[in-house]
Amino acid sequence: MEFAIVAFPVIECADLVASVRRRFDPLDGLLPAHVTLVFPFSQPSVEHSLERHVAEAIAGVDPFDITLERPTRADDNYIVMELSGSVDRFGLVHDRLYSGILAPHLSKVHSYRPHVTVGHLSPSEDLDAATAHALDVLPRPLSGRVDAVAAFRLDYPWRGEVVFTLPLGNSGR
Repeated sequence: MEFAIVAFPVIECADLVASVRRRFDPLDGLLPAHVTLVFPFSQPSVEHSLERHVAEAIAGVDPFDITLERPTRADDNYIVMELSGSVDRFGLVHDRLYSGILAPHLSKVHSYRPHVTVGHLSPSEDLDAATAHALDVLPRPLSGRVDAVAAFRLDYPWRGEVVFTLPLGNSGR
């Protein structure tokens, strides 16, 4: 069992993003379009204290608007929509989440770049053609809003569920 902390932004033209993900992202059926804040990790003893840790990490963070840029190729055969707005907010929450009980899971190799994955192709698939299709469907930057974060529990194979969602700021507390 693994956990991840994600934000499910409300995105304009979400149906178009979903159509690209349905075609090119194997995780589409597992969870909706999201920005990962804490990448999948396994730590059996963390489940009972994870909600409190996340609540403390997002304390004082209000809901915020985002802008997703046009789809682009990324390493390892991914197609992503990077964020050009509110990157600092995601960075703040990311850094706060990777403190305390989650500190051992912070990658020392990768730097954090918030994005929404819209495709992950196998090496035998045509990444250029898939990226061109994604650009045809999503030809302009999209606006969105983040008002909560969620913990997602991944139970293999390809099953998972949101175990809790916590609102940002005054969006429902």
